[in-house]
Amino acid sequence: MGHYEIKLSDNDRFELYEDGAYLCSFTRSTFRDTLTALNRSSHWIGSILKLLNKKFPVTVTTTCKTSLERIVELLQEDGIADYLRSKGYRVVKLLDATDRDLITYLESFGYVVEGQLDGLPYSTTETFRGDRVAN
Repeated sequence: MGHYEIKLSDNDRFELYEDGAYLCSFTRSTFRDTLTALNRSSHWIGSILKLLNKKFPVTVTTTCKTSLERIVELLQEDGIADYLRSKGYRVVKLLDATDRDLITYLESFGYVVEGQLDGLPYSTTETFRGDRVAN
């Protein structure tokens, strides 16, 4: 078995030399195909892989998510709001429109809205009844 050297030529491209003579170039993703094309044994390819990993170790970056990050990814915004509501919290999303504007918008599509508006009882049906009486 000859003397082998691996050099990093440019961005993630390696060059393999055998006894000082250029043999081939490859990337990590083309390693197996390139070296198999040289008609060498799988044992030889394994030895070269060992040499590659020794000289140029693969860096594995792992990201550890916090519990909150995992929950946000799983449930997303609406799911988290629903979860808090199920625990008895009152959860609302503040909007850049007044309640009156939102009610008027929904009523234009036939919705009936009842509840407190500006501290006073409000009902779509009462508004309609008032309109009918005035006409």
